[in-house]
Amino acid sequence: MCSLCPWIKFCLGCKLACDDTEFLYNAASSTHLAIDWDPTALHLRYQSSLEKAFQEHESYIASKREATEPINLDYCLEMFTKEEELGENEKYYCSKCRTHQMASKKLEIYRLPPVLIVHLKRFQYIQNKWVKCQKVVNFPHADFDPTSYLAKVPKTNILRHRRLSERTETSKGWVDENANEKSKSDEDGVTNRSTSSRFSESSLQSAPQDLHQHRLLPGHDPFDLKYRLYGMVCHSGILGGGHYVSYAINPNGSWYAYNDSSCRPVAGTEEMDTTCAYMLFYERKQLDAASYLPDVSDREMKDTKEIDEDYDENEMKKVCRVM
Repeated sequence: MCSLCPWIKFCLGCKLACDDTEFLYNAASSTHLAIDWDPTALHLRYQSSLEKAFQEHESYIASKREATEPINLDYCLEMFTKEEELGENEKYYCSKCRTHQMASKKLEIYRLPPVLIVHLKRFQYIQNKWVKCQKVVNFPHADFDPTSYLAKVPKTNILRHRRLSERTETSKGWVDENANEKSKSDEDGVTNRSTSSRFSESSLQSAPQDLHQHRLLPGHDPFDLKYRLYGMVCHSGILGGGHYVSYAINPNGSWYAYNDSSCRPVAGTEEMDTTCAYMLFYERKQLDAASYLPDVSDREMKDTKEIDEDYDENEMKKVCRVM
C-alpha cells in the first residue's frame, strides 16, 4: 500500500496491483511504501537475501555518469550566458501591457575586466542544508579567450577587427608577391591603385572601437582578449569543516602553494591539484599592471618605529614558514 494520500484523510493505504503498471511515486509528498505480507506467502516466498537486490534504471545510470564526468569552463560559461525561458511563476511585468507576460532572460558580458575572477558555485541549499558539488571542472591555464561569451556589440567589434586583420595580411602578401612583376599596362596599374585605395578607405571607415580600454603594454593588440591564469583557490571538504589551499604565480614567474602557514614552490600547473578548484584568477596578457597602481610619489611614509620595537622575529617565525 502506498502513502500518497494526505494524513488528514486517515487513509490506511491504497492497494497497488501486482502488475507491470508504473507506480507514480511522488517524492515530494510520499516517502514510504508499506507492504502487508500474508504470513504464508511471507514464509514460503520471501527471500531475505534479495532485500538489497535492485535494478538501476537507464536514466539513473546516465544521471550518475553525468555527475561524475568532468566538464570544462567553456561549458559553464555557455550555461551562464544561455537564454532561459521564465516559467509560469516567474512572469515578467510589462509596463506597456501593464500585466505579467511570459518572457525569457539572458545574461551577457558587455565588458571584460583587466583581472577576471571566475567563482565556481559549488554549494547548493538542498533540503535545509548546504551540499557541495564535487564536479571536476577543467579550465585553461594560458590563452583563455572569452570572446565567444560577450554581448553582440563588443563581440562584433572584435570579430570585425580580426577579419580586417586577415584581409590586411592577405593584401600585404599579394602586394609582396607581385611587387617585382611589371604591370601589363598603365590601365591595370591605375585599377590596382584604386582598388587598394577603396579597401583602405573602407577599413578606416569601419574600424572597430575598443570598448574595454585596458591599459596594455606598448605594441599589444587591444582586440586580442587572451587571459592567463595567475591564481587559484581550492576547497576540499564540506562547508562547515572544509580546508582552503591557494596557488599564485610570483612576479618572478614561479608558482607557489599556500597552505595555512606553509608556503612552498611548485614546478608548475602540473603539480597543482585542480580537481577541487573553487575560484580562478585570470589576468589579461600583456597588461600594464604598473599603470593600475596608485600614485604614492607625494606621500610620506609613516613612522613605524613603535611597531618595529614590538616586533618579535622569533614569534613570527613560529607563525609562518617557507618550505
